[in-house]
Amino acid sequence: MWNEIVFYIIEKGAESTPSFVLRRLIPAAKLKGKIDVDLRRDSPIGFVDSAQVPHVSLWFDITNRSSLNLVLEKVYLDVWFGQPTFVGWILKPIEIPRTENVKDILYWQDLTQAQVKQYQWCRDTIKGNITVNLIAYFNSKIGTIVLEKRVERKLVTG
Repeated sequence: MWNEIVFYIIEKGAESTPSFVLRRLIPAAKLKGKIDVDLRRDSPIGFVDSAQVPHVSLWFDITNRSSLNLVLEKVYLDVWFGQPTFVGWILKPIEIPRTENVKDILYWQDLTQAQVKQYQWCRDTIKGNITVNLIAYFNSKIGTIVLEKRVERKLVTG
């Protein structure tokens, strides 16, 4: 019980506590458990095959439920439409303030004709999911936090 009380007090004063103290008191696994990365709820996938260059856009939301400010340094994305379709990176650093939600983080990918056909086959023929395997790298006062996650959504016929 005392351990939880001490942790609560340290967590509340985290911004003024030196980094070397925080690293000893706040385990990276506990901080990682307070970060949520997901595709946004409304229209997370934008697919355009009628443009001169077809493309897909993926929209993410990140929630930081910890008492530490975070910076999303980069995200590796492995995207599947029924099978591996493309990989990519989000490389723009984004600040994620403590106890806040940052919405509408965009990833945009131009598609080849083979990738367009793969998307359409997955959506229309097998009525499948989009699967995004991601690795997000966050910088915090206790060091780098690496979060691996698998996100799935049903593709909507359009």
